[in-house]
Amino acid sequence: MLKRAHNGVAYGFLAGMLEDGQPLLAEDLPATLQRRIQLVQGFVNKTQRIRLVDMRKINQRVEALRLEEKQKQRTDALDTQTLARFQAERGELQRRFDMLSSQLVTLNQEIDRNQVLLRDAEGTLYRIPLKEIEGAWFPNSMSRWDKVRHWGH
Repeated sequence: MLKRAHNGVAYGFLAGMLEDGQPLLAEDLPATLQRRIQLVQGFVNKTQRIRLVDMRKINQRVEALRLEEKQKQRTDALDTQTLARFQAERGELQRRFDMLSSQLVTLNQEIDRNQVLLRDAEGTLYRIPLKEIEGAWFPNSMSRWDKVRHWGH
């Protein structure tokens, strides 16, 4: 059973995993799946932090600079030294933004590398990107106590 971020729970049997489109060979595929879910969720959380925190701060600072420059233009207080400071700060902010963008590209490539192959009861094989999976459990291999702990809360 796979808990997906969208479209609810997917029921079926773990038929395999793909990494960069190639079959992933592992001795303990369920354990490998659990580790990969944690790894990919860590990458997803990091991309969200970059976009929602780091890049937002940069964008807010760029906007504050724009408003400050506009205010100085209105009051005729915009001299060449101040203009040079604005340009230097904008350049530094752009450099940091580009670095974060590059990190996002790399993280998204890592996130998109893995897929899970799930076979349903009718034998249909589904490819599910690992980034869509929040959790996986295997009820057929769980003891009664494991099931009580998992579903009994």
